[in-house]
Amino acid sequence: MRSPWMLSPVSTYFFIALVIVMAAAGTWAAAG
Repeated sequence: MRSPWMLSPVSTYFFIALVIVMAAAGTWAAAG
């Protein structure tokens, strides 16, 4: 069963943004 939410461009953008934020936070924490 495929969920319409998974096919939503908004959810895709949100997921990408979340990954970027997590990576930035991790780098910032590691940097100091």
